[in-house]
Amino acid sequence: MQVGNLSLDAVSKSKGNYAANLVISGGAADLVLDGSYSVVGDKTSMNLDLDLKSVELALIENFTNKAISDAEGTISGKVKITGSPEKPIYDGSFQFRNATVTVTAVNERFTLADEQLSVRNQGLYFDRFTIRDSRGESSAITGRIDTEKSLTNPEFFLDIDAKDFRMLNSTRKDNDMYFGSLLADLDIAVRGNMEKPIVTGRVRLNRGSNVTFIIPETQVAAVDKEGVVVFVNMKDSTAQDSAVIDAFQTDMFGLQLSAVIEIDSSTIFTIVIDEQSGDNLLIRGEANLSVDMEANGRIGISGEYMILGGHYEMSLYEIVQRRFELTRGSRITWTGEPLRGALDLTALYRTKTSTVDLMGSQLAGADQATINRYRQDLPFEVLLKIKGTLLRPDISFGLDMPELQRNAIGGNVYNKIQQLNENESELNKQVFSLIVLNRFLPEDLSQASGGGGGANEMARSSVSKLLSSQLNSLSGKYIKGIDLDFNLDSYTDYQTGAAQNRTQLNVNLRKALLNDRLIVSVGSQLDLEGENPNDQPGAGDIIGDISLDYLLVPDGRYRLRGFRRNEFEGIIDGQIIVTGLSVAYNRDFDNIRELWKKPVVIKDSLPEVKEKKED
Repeated sequence: MQVGNLSLDAVSKSKGNYAANLVISGGAADLVLDGSYSVVGDKTSMNLDLDLKSVELALIENFTNKAISDAEGTISGKVKITGSPEKPIYDGSFQFRNATVTVTAVNERFTLADEQLSVRNQGLYFDRFTIRDSRGESSAITGRIDTEKSLTNPEFFLDIDAKDFRMLNSTRKDNDMYFGSLLADLDIAVRGNMEKPIVTGRVRLNRGSNVTFIIPETQVAAVDKEGVVVFVNMKDSTAQDSAVIDAFQTDMFGLQLSAVIEIDSSTIFTIVIDEQSGDNLLIRGEANLSVDMEANGRIGISGEYMILGGHYEMSLYEIVQRRFELTRGSRITWTGEPLRGALDLTALYRTKTSTVDLMGSQLAGADQATINRYRQDLPFEVLLKIKGTLLRPDISFGLDMPELQRNAIGGNVYNKIQQLNENESELNKQVFSLIVLNRFLPEDLSQASGGGGGANEMARSSVSKLLSSQLNSLSGKYIKGIDLDFNLDSYTDYQTGAAQNRTQLNVNLRKALLNDRLIVSVGSQLDLEGENPNDQPGAGDIIGDISLDYLLVPDGRYRLRGFRRNEFEGIIDGQIIVTGLSVAYNRDFDNIRELWKKPVVIKDSLPEVKEKKED
C-alpha cells in the first residue's frame, strides 16, 4: 500500500530559528506538520501543529504483524506540540471515522463508528470510548492512561463495562487450541502500571457461549527456553504433580489478577481429548468461581462447577462409538491450583440386552419357558465414575438398572447386578462386553446358558458386524463413482440337525448411467465357510442377482425393470433362476391426499430405488 508523496520545506529565518512544513498526500495518509523550531544558547523550543487529515486504518494494519485484518475506516485529528524535545507539551485529540477491524486471534469484527481519544501531557483520556461487536453489542472504556510520570511505564486508571459482548467468534482454522463463540458481561477495573498491571472485576459468560478446547497430542520436542532445569524423581508422585503444575503457569508475568467468573447454565464447553479418534467431553452447568493470578504467573481457583448436563463420547479404533451421558449433580470443585480440582463425575451409558448369558449359572437345568423369559431385552446402565483430581483422575465402573425395572423377572437380574458390583474383576469384564458388544459375557465362555454357541457364537456375530462396517467405510473412501455395499454374516447353522459354522459375504454394486436414468444393480452372495445346503454350482453363483431399472420419467415414478435373480424354491424345485420384465410405479406419501399432488422433483439427485415385489 502506498503511504503517499512526501514534501518537506525547511528554511532558516534567522540565527537559531527554523521553520518547516511537512506534507504527506496522495496515498493512504494525508497529513500536514507545520511550525517552527528555535535554539537559543542551551535552550530549545518548538511550536508545531500536526493536522492529521486522514490516515486509513489499512495502513496501520501493516504494522500489527497480522494481529488485525480487513481494517476499514480512517483516523483524523489535530495536536498542538510545544515545549522542548526533552519535555514536550502536547494537547489534541484523534477521531475514528467508521473504523472496523477484525482481531485475528478471536476472529471477531469490532467497530469504532465515531469515537474520540484525547491526548494531553497527563495521558490518554477515554470518555466512554465505545467498541461494538459484529452483533451491535457494546463495550465501553472510561478513564485514562497516565503518562505524566513516565512515557515508558504509564499508569492505568481504566474501567471497562460491557453487556452480552462477543469476545470470541472463531473456527478451528483460526486457532489450533480453542475456538467457538463467547458472549460475556464485563465489569473490570485496570489499575497499576505497565510493569505491574492490576486487574479486578467480574465476568459473566452468557447464554449462547459455546467454546471448544483441543488438547494437543503429546509429543517429544526440543524447545529453546530460558529457565531452570528441574530433576524430578518419577517414583515420587508429589514431585511429578509439582512439575506439571509449574508447567501450567502462564507467561503473563507481572500481571496481578483477581476476578469472579459466573457461568450461565446454557454455556457449553467441549474438550476434544483425542482429535484423531474423536473422543470428546461436552459439559454444561453453573459456576461461581474466584480466579486469582499472582505476579509470578501462578493461577489459583476456588469455587464449584455444578454440571447440569453433557456427555463423554468415546470410540474404539473407529469401530465402536459410545456416548456416556453425564448425570445431573456431577461437579468439579477447586480450592487452589487449577489441575488439583476435585472430580465427582458420573456418566451413564444406556443399553438394552438379553440377560440369558448373565444368568447362566442360575439357569442350569431350567426348562425352556424359564430360559425364554431371560431372553427378553432389559434396560441397563453402565456407570462411569470419575473421582480424584483433574491431574490424577480415578476411574471406576458400575452397573445399574432403571428403578422401575429392578423388579423384572422377580428381581433376580437386579440381584445379580448388585453381586457384580461387589466383584471388580467380573464387573470390568461385563462392562467391557456391554460397551463393545452391547451384550453380557457368558459366565462359562465355552458355552452360553440356554444352549448354542457360547462365546464363539457371540464373537463370530460381533466380529462380522465390525468387519462389515469397516469394508463399507473403506469402499466409501476409496471407491468413487459407484455405490458398493458389503455385508459379512457369520453364524451357526442348525439346518442339517447339527451345529455348522457358516460365513457368507454379500456384495452389492449399484451404478447410475445415462444421466441417472438407467440404474444397474448387481448383487452376489459368496459362501466363505461351511457347506451350502442348497448347493447348485453354476454361473449364477458368481454372476448373482442383476436388475436394470430405466426411469421413464425423471422423478422415477414410472420405471421399466428387467431382472435376473437366484431363488431357492424348496426341496423339490431347489435352486432356480428367475428372469422377468416389469413396469413399476413408485410414490412416497404420508397421507392419501398426497397421492393426487404433483411430486416435487429435486434436480441433481439420484432417485431412490425402492424394492417392489414383481408379478
